[in-house]
Amino acid sequence: MSGFWWGVLVVVALWIFFSMRSSAKTSRSFAVRDAAEPWFQAQGIVGRSITFSIYEDPGLARNPGATVLVGTGQDVRGEPAGFAIEVLPGKGVVEAQLLKPHGIATWHRNASMEAKMAGVSLIDVLVAKADGHRSRIASANPRTRGSGDCATCGGPVVDGVCWSCGRRS
Repeated sequence: MSGFWWGVLVVVALWIFFSMRSSAKTSRSFAVRDAAEPWFQAQGIVGRSITFSIYEDPGLARNPGATVLVGTGQDVRGEPAGFAIEVLPGKGVVEAQLLKPHGIATWHRNASMEAKMAGVSLIDVLVAKADGHRSRIASANPRTRGSGDCATCGGPVVDGVCWSCGRRS
């Protein structure tokens, strides 16, 4: 056989190998998402609006063997929602945090590296980033001074609306 046909054979074999690996990862990710579906419904997050990334690194989870999902979606009112959850096969969601503001969830790549370096969970890093972001915004915005904290969640109130949970105070 000529070198050309050996090259074609190698390319086809590699394509089959990598496509099978990709489909296995895809099926695992949707199995994890299906296990988390009851939690999304309980939080009022619309299933078709959810985009997420999955982390299977054991060092990023609080619970041994858990898979971490970080993403965004919209709630039933059309408001954006960020989340970080841990899912165990057969048990569903074992750890969860809604992230306010929702954009913090898009920082998951940097947060995962920070979590690995610090030896803490990805959820802990994202929650710390969200808390820091809210406090910086509140202290930088003159409209929050004297407004007080939200009675529901304790977040900063800007023009009569809680910046964390969105409720009117």
